[in-house]
Amino acid sequence: MQEKHIKDLVIGIAFIMLLVFTVNDYSLYHKTNKIPKESKYTNIALDETLLSQIQSIEHSIKDRKSFNFTVTKDPLLQDLIVKTRLDLQKQWV
Repeated sequence: MQEKHIKDLVIGIAFIMLLVFTVNDYSLYHKTNKIPKESKYTNIALDETLLSQIQSIEHSIKDRKSFNFTVTKDPLLQDLIVKTRLDLQKQWV
């Protein structure tokens, strides 16, 4: 006699769980249908590649500001292609 009550209890719990999952699925389906296909902010949105380029430029600028040069030679001069007045004076002295 006890097995029949346990079997009925398990079937009842399974039916209630099935009902709860069905209601939950139905409510989630209607929530997703309320989301528009096209956002109203798409015209001002940035492309992912453009956003990554902007971020890399910002990181590069921050890195350059915090970098300390350890050489005595001016790092912006490229093999003295354009000689400054001081370089010309050093050459003749």
